Amino acid sequence: MVSPRLDQYVGQFTNNPIPIDPASPLRDFLTLHPELRFLRLQWQDYSGLLRARLVVPQHLLTLTATQKPVHIPPISFHCIVDNNLLPDLDPTGNHFLIPDWTSLRFLPSSPHPTATVMCGVLAATPSRPLDLGLCPRRALTTIVRHAAQSFSLYFRVGFEVEFEVFRRETPSSTPPHSNSSLTSLTPASTSLGRFAVDGLRADIYPIIEETVHHLLDAGVGIQTMQTEGRRGQYELSLTPPCPPRGRRRTRLRSRYFETGTGPTWSDRDNGATSRGESAAGDRTAYAYFDIPNRGRAGVSSGDPG
Repeated sequence: MVSPRLDQYVGQFTNNPIPIDPASPLRDFLTLHPELRFLRLQWQDYSGLLRARLVVPQHLLTLTATQKPVHIPPISFHCIVDNNLLPDLDPTGNHFLIPDWTSLRFLPSSPHPTATVMCGVLAATPSRPLDLGLCPRRALTTIVRHAAQSFSLYFRVGFEVEFEVFRRETPSSTPPHSNSSLTSLTPASTSLGRFAVDGLRADIYPIIEETVHHLLDAGVGIQTMQTEGRRGQYELSLTPPCPPRGRRRTRLRSRYFETGTGPTWSDRDNGATSRGESAAGDRTAYAYFDIPNRGRAGVSSGDPG
């Protein structure tokens, strides 16, 4: 099966400008990040699961310069939400990943220098060569393009960051100089939420305000801030279009590392159109991260990647 040329299909999966030289965005990115070890080519399936194939940068640069896509086995859309394959799967053919280079981002949370780029998927089988209609990213691109061309309607997406800050505490019954790992996370603030000014008088609030200044200095657009629904919970509303999420999370983490506290957060997509319509949906997962010389702190993260 002959591989498709990137320049023939990249415009089907993005509404952003397409470079004349298909390798130039990647080449420029590698110049800025010569330490990069992996590129994670990501796509989303019908169950909302984010999937990826990792490629060594130099190999991807060689493929891109010759207009060749990365291929994957024909299972990119054939798993249900528990990751089992659909029955009666046709194992023949190939799927090809078409990168949207405007989504290329450095991934600061990776243990080794890694970047991510979102991709469209071309499905190719002997009976249906190069089927465009199976990819969710293609469907989104088509809808956005149709809205702009037919109704002069343009979409922007922003985010709300809801977070709580916790302190790590060791039980008083633990003997001095003990190697025990028994610790607990307690809220750094129990002040009232739901826009109550009480939360702005909490002991932790000056650190939260300083964190916001770090984000603003980094170029993150912030529209509003307030106490949120739970006691000790706060919310930031970011300016659409949203800057890379890795940047704000790195800033949040680095600031709280210095203080020995740990932020938790959940992202809420805050979609908005030029006509003022909006929609929202929560995505939250839980994990832990280590604070050097301070033990562990809890993190709740809504990262899809």
